[in-house]
Amino acid sequence: MEKVKLEKNRLDLIYQRYLQQLNAILAFGTMGSLTIIALLISANVNLANGVLIVTVISIIALVLYMLTIDKMKNILNKIGSLKK
Repeated sequence: MEKVKLEKNRLDLIYQRYLQQLNAILAFGTMGSLTIIALLISANVNLANGVLIVTVISIIALVLYMLTIDKMKNILNKIGSLKK
């Protein structure tokens, strides 16, 4: 019984770490995109370059988001499969 509790606590800590990473990824994607959009509005910058940069930032954030969500789902499945 004690080993199950320890394993559950360990998995909970890992889940919290991934949750913090997820928040950082969302902040990265949002701030990066908003910064480039603001630069495009305020300065005379080539629109194609700005769109390319926003697209790259969005793709990176989306891939990292999907990988983190997948890891979090796996951890939830492991926690659910532990004997109570």
